[in-house]
Amino acid sequence: MTRDIVCYCVGFSLISIFSSVAVAGQVCDSSFLPRNASYTNKFYNEGTNVWLNPGRGFYHKLITSSNTTEFEAIQESILDCWRTQDGTTLLLRLYLLDDSVSGAQLTSDFLDRIRHDMATVHKAGWNVIVRFMYNTGQHSISNSKTSEPTVDIIAAHIEQLAVIFQGFEGVITSIQAGFLGRSGCWYEPSAAGGSFPPKTTYTQLLDALFKSVPTSLPIQVPKPEYKQEYLGPMSTSYLDVITNSDKLRVGFFRDCLPGSDINHQINAFPRLDPTSISNMSYLSIDTKFNIMGGRTCHPGDIRSGPDLCTDSVKLFQKIHMTYLDIEDPAETLKYYKQQNCYNNIRQRLGYQLFLHTVNLPTEAEAGGYMCFHVSLVNKGFATPARDVHVFLVLQLNSTVMYQVDLHVKGESVKLWQPGHVEIPLVTKSFQLVHDMPAGLYKVHLALSDPKWQNDSNYYILLGGEYRGKPTADPSTGLNFIGEVQIRPSSAHSSSTPASSATLPPGSMRPWSALATTRHLREWKEGYVTCDEVEVTKALLQYTYFNSSLALPCPDTNPHSSEAILQRFCHAQPASRWSPVTGVKVIDHCDEIAKFTPVAFFKSLLGVSVYDRGLNDGMAGVFFGCVKKNGILKSIKVGIQLCGFPFDVTLIHPGDVDLQSLYIVNTL
Repeated sequence: MTRDIVCYCVGFSLISIFSSVAVAGQVCDSSFLPRNASYTNKFYNEGTNVWLNPGRGFYHKLITSSNTTEFEAIQESILDCWRTQDGTTLLLRLYLLDDSVSGAQLTSDFLDRIRHDMATVHKAGWNVIVRFMYNTGQHSISNSKTSEPTVDIIAAHIEQLAVIFQGFEGVITSIQAGFLGRSGCWYEPSAAGGSFPPKTTYTQLLDALFKSVPTSLPIQVPKPEYKQEYLGPMSTSYLDVITNSDKLRVGFFRDCLPGSDINHQINAFPRLDPTSISNMSYLSIDTKFNIMGGRTCHPGDIRSGPDLCTDSVKLFQKIHMTYLDIEDPAETLKYYKQQNCYNNIRQRLGYQLFLHTVNLPTEAEAGGYMCFHVSLVNKGFATPARDVHVFLVLQLNSTVMYQVDLHVKGESVKLWQPGHVEIPLVTKSFQLVHDMPAGLYKVHLALSDPKWQNDSNYYILLGGEYRGKPTADPSTGLNFIGEVQIRPSSAHSSSTPASSATLPPGSMRPWSALATTRHLREWKEGYVTCDEVEVTKALLQYTYFNSSLALPCPDTNPHSSEAILQRFCHAQPASRWSPVTGVKVIDHCDEIAKFTPVAFFKSLLGVSVYDRGLNDGMAGVFFGCVKKNGILKSIKVGIQLCGFPFDVTLIHPGDVDLQSLYIVNTL
């Protein structure tokens, strides 16, 4: 069932943290470079790619019940659909504990269902925020009770859930404290004005969560006062980052929950005005280091000009917003789109990291030392919610690759603050292994989730272009930063750099390439890619496919060309298709992803429409271009022409006018 839930900086601290990252202006030692070698300095432009990165952005929500007859599992197909429709990869999963209000243990069947849910989220390459509750106040759900079990029973339930929290750490982005009050929002509305849980109750609940939730997973509470009562009144500081204080374990979530007066939203952001939020000075500092997300609950009032956009961006910057409900409410998002700030907000929620500068040597010797420098810029609202594992990948070919662990301290991610002109990530020297083959190595920067280094969906793609080309590879999760020619080992290789910023021995080791992801990791407004798995299966069958949305061929056979895009690319009837403006296939052969929907269009009264007059319609799935000596020879398309089964075909320039072949806007 899918239902809406209404609901000081210390002087020495930076020195300690920056011991693991670069100090601005630090220069690599050139004394150990091979003869005639030098350093290349790259400065990156921002670029326009919109990467789908883990643990941030707009989110969808799904609620289900622990009652066996009402439990609805997360469907991978739904997550895939949302990813392609609106570029979301974050889910709020709400679990209503119907069967346990009386004090019964969570059943093994229910725990297995949660595990299956989390595995589905992982398989889809998504992240999830979880919240548990004992009542919603909605009689349409089987449990209409307005109370929860005793806090001792709640603690026992949390202990049962610990194995799930630990097993899916990293797929789970954060855990909303939940359990108490209506919808787990720690508030119970009433005619008398409503009530909040007593301190003894929520303290015991937080004790239980601290015991069962891994330290890397943030726990979010509905109001800053709860954290202040539990961990002290002072906001999180850089000293807390150095000492890895418990304050780094608690962030905040906000939900829409009507009070006794339906117009009064408890825990909401009234009119999106930062001055109207209690404890704003505390919240604005604390969220620099701790995750904030939820809903604004804004009523969507109409104001002249871009005030709603201006207010929202100001607020999200101030409270460092990481995630926001994509139905928050529909009226608010409609205004964001009308005032042209929706895309800006979508890209800036959470972190938005760009490469700023890279310094690499042109050459190095096997067994010798290599120094490099990398800096970033964060144009988002917040830092990443979890630690990030940072390493280099040196790649000679598809089989010879090495990983270099950069030993960047986990807490340094809290220094990747928005607003800085440059964030020095790392300046280090490391010793290359003696037996590495000579050759030209590609150098990639990798930023992975510490728990999912074997899954490229949980790698951060960096914004930034160098000479017009994006650095990120969405299929592998790696960020290309340059090339280094490795010479064979020589006597010079044994010299040790003078710099103290040298990685410990053994930091470099062989690395195996990750499997390329099947999931879309770049969002392009207006078109989506086709389902790679289903298209591949269909091609292997060498047969015909139809769709109820497709017009038949002239001989009334239902297997027309447009049916392929409707079956496998989420396409609407072809009468609604339009070409993605300016994206002719022949002009962008090397940039278009495989499995992109393409079709031939013609101009009708100045409007581009799908050309059914060309061989009774030609639409299909793009697989690449065939060139010889830089000259286009043919375009490879999976297509089903009238009278012929679905198959991969080479379309040559002499066959048809390729100037009319475009990427299809199927939405």
